Amino acid sequence: MRYLVVSDTHGNRHDLRNAVGLFGPFDGLIHLGDGVLDGRTIADESGIPFYGVRGNEDYGSNYPDMEVAELDGRPYLLLHGFQLDMNPYHPPSVWRETIDRLVKMAKKRKARGVLFGHTHQALLDIVGDTVVLNPGDQYLGAAIPASFAVIETVNGETRITLYRKGGRDRWHIFAEAYLKNKAAEPFYP
Repeated sequence: MRYLVVSDTHGNRHDLRNAVGLFGPFDGLIHLGDGVLDGRTIADESGIPFYGVRGNEDYGSNYPDMEVAELDGRPYLLLHGFQLDMNPYHPPSVWRETIDRLVKMAKKRKARGVLFGHTHQALLDIVGDTVVLNPGDQYLGAAIPASFAVIETVNGETRITLYRKGGRDRWHIFAEAYLKNKAAEPFYP
């Protein structure tokens, strides 16, 4: 099973279409808010299932703020992140507390991991056996190049890969983790 995970597209459908076209096929597209309708549109165009949550700038959206989605038979908690007053400029000690809160939220819902957006900063961590993933953003005005994540499960092993844009329609891997590998190094930008 393969899932494309994006957040904070804010109207940029070009990079989202490009990711689907270059890295598909996908078994689902997950949008973590602030452009959730961008994700819905591209999923519909591509004929793939869609999972989405509302971000703080998805005005008029009827998507939930938070939900648990079954991805290849395993539950993942999806949320945008505005619920936790996240800020990419917080010091590392505050980020550690935020990650711990996200892990507790996932465990409370018996989820294998938590996928979130809002900060426009990619993050990949494995805390115990819980995945914590932020795919970054695809916002056209961002200082950091666009990014997205792919969650792929093959023969019971889950690989999570973060991609960052490195030129027009070119992407490169900048972080990767395997869920069975408990010693995976966390990635913080």
